[in-house]
Amino acid sequence: MGELGLLVAGAGGMLLGVFYFGALWLVVRRLPRVASPALLLGVTGLVRLAVVVTGFYLLVDERWARLASALVGFLAVRVALTRRLGGRVALPRGAGRDRTTAAGE
Repeated sequence: MGELGLLVAGAGGMLLGVFYFGALWLVVRRLPRVASPALLLGVTGLVRLAVVVTGFYLLVDERWARLASALVGFLAVRVALTRRLGGRVALPRGAGRDRTTAAGE
């Protein structure tokens, strides 16, 4: 079960990455439309973290090679989603303007 365990851990890491970063993307897109964005980001962040930590715990089974494989899968999803969605970020109104500071710089 050595190589198969590594493949399962890698695939599981990829699924955890899709869940984590996909949910993060959805939450960030929704932030401008909610009354309390900090609460939404904090609660969903804790839920995402709990799911991913639990998933890694179940995948790893106290074997460092499985942990490495799962982390590689998780980070591969992050890189792929960043490349795929990286150019689609819309800035809020006025975010790109130069602003002066209170000190008058």
